[in-house]
Amino acid sequence: MSRATEVIKKTAWRAAAARIAVALAISVPITLIGAQAADAAWALQNPPVPAGALGSDLADVSCTTGSSCVAIGGSELSGGVFVAFADAWNGSSWTLENIPNASNSNLSGVSCPFVGICIAVGDVLKNGKLVPLVEKSNGSAWTAKSLPAPSGAASSYLLSDYCVSGQKCTAVGIYRTAGGDQFTFAETLNGSTWTMHSTPDPSGATNNQLNKVYCTSPASCIAVGYYLSPSYTLLAESWNGTNWSIMTTPEPAGGTDGLFEGVACRNASACFAVGTYSSGTKLLGLSEFWNGASWTPQPTAPLTTAKAAGLAGVSCTTFGPCTAVGYERKNGHNLTLAEHWNGTSWKFQSTVIPPGAANSSMSAVSCRSNVDCTAVGFWVDGSGTDLVLAEQNT
Repeated sequence: MSRATEVIKKTAWRAAAARIAVALAISVPITLIGAQAADAAWALQNPPVPAGALGSDLADVSCTTGSSCVAIGGSELSGGVFVAFADAWNGSSWTLENIPNASNSNLSGVSCPFVGICIAVGDVLKNGKLVPLVEKSNGSAWTAKSLPAPSGAASSYLLSDYCVSGQKCTAVGIYRTAGGDQFTFAETLNGSTWTMHSTPDPSGATNNQLNKVYCTSPASCIAVGYYLSPSYTLLAESWNGTNWSIMTTPEPAGGTDGLFEGVACRNASACFAVGTYSSGTKLLGLSEFWNGASWTPQPTAPLTTAKAAGLAGVSCTTFGPCTAVGYERKNGHNLTLAEHWNGTSWKFQSTVIPPGAANSSMSAVSCRSNVDCTAVGFWVDGSGTDLVLAEQNT
């Protein structure tokens, strides 16, 4: 897929697969209530895509119960037309949703605070310029709304959102200037009004990105991503309801080129951020824990036969267990990967590889309990076509 937004969303993730890193060396055990064994049976699902799609990806998923999930993404049609789409899970099957203003738009993030209430974010082409897009579902229909772009933006995109209610949401994204520089920004929903907020970028950095945001209340959010200086460098920011502030994020011991892709919290003092970093000769998934005062790197599951691995999404239940997803590289192919936090360490879970997949990767995961998670992403067939991927463990 060649659309600018698709490139933005995937650039860091797919570029990370080309970098190499060694295993983490720091371990700080954290006890989580209700942590259990990592055993889980992942099973492939079959979400539909728009008619005539030449290639499709699922970027994010949000589940409120085991029988209520919404996944969002984008498809390319003939003639270079790109369309946003959403699939809804009812406990037994996925159904394609009717998204307004779908043409020339893309959805990158979704948050469902209650059954039937979902807010998705992305971008849409308006008057020749890509601007932030918000889509909202009330359980029976979606409505679309484009938002003003940041001052000086040649193009702008929302990449992630988190809603603590149907009227209280926070979204983060990026905008590009005419000169090609890339900066971050945020939007908050209070009732029916979205308000733009400036977010601090590291001094001197002109290529910055916030990939994911998670909120434990309207006045307590963490957003994660990266900036280039000139290599990849970890970036995390916190929102206190008034201002965004850059957080100190240490690289793993001996590591460089770190980037965050996902974040999830049990509460304001217990969050995991995941991604990738490099050092030495192998790529490894990155995990860091926020205890309310500081970030600490946590070792991900050690590689055995895989040559590299990376994490793109994470979900934590309120009572403790977390699941992270991404990819691992074996025999020259990227394959889906899932890891489970058992209270003291990350352990691999066995996922399912789509038959005939040349490459596959999970981009996001949403969990309702220790062993009730839905993950989405994409896989690539032998002809190089992107196809949607969804898996559920129970």
